[in-house]
Amino acid sequence: MENLTLALLGTSALFLLFLLFKQLLKGKLKEKFCVICAAVVVTWAVLLGLSYLQKFTDKVLLAILMGESSLAVFYLLEKKEGLKLFRLPLLLSLVTVVYFLITPGLILESLLFVLLIWAIFGAIYLIRANPRLGKIAQKITACCRES
Repeated sequence: MENLTLALLGTSALFLLFLLFKQLLKGKLKEKFCVICAAVVVTWAVLLGLSYLQKFTDKVLLAILMGESSLAVFYLLEKKEGLKLFRLPLLLSLVTVVYFLITPGLILESLLFVLLIWAIFGAIYLIRANPRLGKIAQKITACCRES
């Protein structure tokens, strides 16, 4: 069976399993537990483990699944108004982490660049109350809204 079909079957089976599991949860945990997120994370985590053991070689499929999870984390954190300014550094950090997990190796330049972006956005965050300079933070925060 091809890799994609196996991943689709595995994700679907895990979805059903986690859907049953969710019924055992109570309160906030039940409310916040994302069945589809859990199914996708477990799927790519297993495939990543198999990849490290050289039993799974489809890096494209692994990247797609991990990309889904990183985008879900991005959207989850984006909902918090105070974090909207940090969308770009967050997205770049998630891409860097996923890339490193799929292709372990030295990524020092990328890490330094991401740290630089975080520092720049941190500085913008600190000056956001300044009437003139705060416009930069407003423009960044409104980057994806209609004008």
